[in-house]
Amino acid sequence: RNRVREEAISRSRCFLNSAMAFTLYTYPNNYRAIKSLIAAEYTGLEIVVPDEFKFPGDVRSEAFKAKSPVQKVPVLETPDGCLFESNAILRHVARYRPEANLYGGPFYEQGLVDQWLDFSAFELEPPRNVWLYPILGYMKYDKRAAGKARNDVEKALTVLEDHLLLRTFIVGERITLADIALGSALIAPFEKVFDAKFREKFTNVTRWFTTLINQPEWKAIVPSVSLCEKEQIPAFPKKKEKQPKQQKQKQQKSQAKKADDESAPPPKKKEKNPLDLLPKSEMDLDTTKRTFSNNPFPAALKIFYDAWDPEGFCLYTSSYNYNSENTVDYQTSNLVSGWLQRLDSLRKYAFGCVNVWGVEDSKGPFVINAAWVFRGPSVPFEFTDCPDSEYHQLASVDLKDEAQKAKFEALLGGAEKYDGQPLYERKQFK
Repeated sequence: RNRVREEAISRSRCFLNSAMAFTLYTYPNNYRAIKSLIAAEYTGLEIVVPDEFKFPGDVRSEAFKAKSPVQKVPVLETPDGCLFESNAILRHVARYRPEANLYGGPFYEQGLVDQWLDFSAFELEPPRNVWLYPILGYMKYDKRAAGKARNDVEKALTVLEDHLLLRTFIVGERITLADIALGSALIAPFEKVFDAKFREKFTNVTRWFTTLINQPEWKAIVPSVSLCEKEQIPAFPKKKEKQPKQQKQKQQKSQAKKADDESAPPPKKKEKNPLDLLPKSEMDLDTTKRTFSNNPFPAALKIFYDAWDPEGFCLYTSSYNYNSENTVDYQTSNLVSGWLQRLDSLRKYAFGCVNVWGVEDSKGPFVINAAWVFRGPSVPFEFTDCPDSEYHQLASVDLKDEAQKAKFEALLGGAEKYDGQPLYERKQFK
């Protein structure tokens, strides 16, 4: 009877599949979409990627906003409605045909699959993107941020390297969503930056990855993956192209001197960050960060106020907009870590203390809020330019207002409880 029932369910899914194909809205080569397309090859779910969808133009339309209120891709349109967030889509595709076992077999294995999905989302993908996006032209290159991102990618790969020492796949004896999510995120790095010398440090990861990309279900979506021979770097403007012009200017200058004329104008200097052009402040931010971090809070707060320069800096607090969704302690912690990592270009101009409030091992909700010290009269561009910052509500702090001052000091490190919630974790941004 169970077999008959399973066959009936399978036939009903096939009927649904033939009646209406699912539609995935994305841009080409989006690893967040690729993983769901690969999963669909295992489950037999028909997914159409419309050629007429244009990114990013169509994302801003009211029609697309009705499909995804966050107006980001990928978005999966199903007969029952639309789904956004790539891992939610991935899980939905896996549940389409449970007998494909993409979620693992036993109950514990399913927990392990979820564990590695979170590992990919919070430990691997954020630094992966910071390293790769300047090469792909998606974001401005920052040497310090890229260096830190590379180190963080290596840390994540080291975890995988050790885990795969005696394993063929991430969880169990067959491919699961864990392999699909991690492998999809690593396609571009293996093609762009993981050269032969780099791969020597991660032989187990490389063996596992090449096993994945040679599976027919993977080849159906990504027919060919060429391992990187030489690490790619961001395309910097070629300074040599300006040499002929500069030489010409020197010649003109020489001729002008002979003719007692004005010399050619000097080449334009690289534009400085507006915050570097502000009048010098008596409050040295690096010194304040160091002394504040190395002292217990009451003493640290006095040090801060002794150095405080209201003309050169401003104070803010921030609150996360979706605390009700923070139901797992370590996921909330990883959420904060990823945000701070993507704020790396801000470190020169800011100091902050980000708090997570809630009871460890409970279902939350865990509350995220922070106290910030920013260079300049307002919130720096480097803060607002980070996509994650839009999920945090900012409020300026007036130290003359006792309530605002008390809240700022509590979030800066003076409180072990907030609104009745104990402190779970506190991270300094310095």
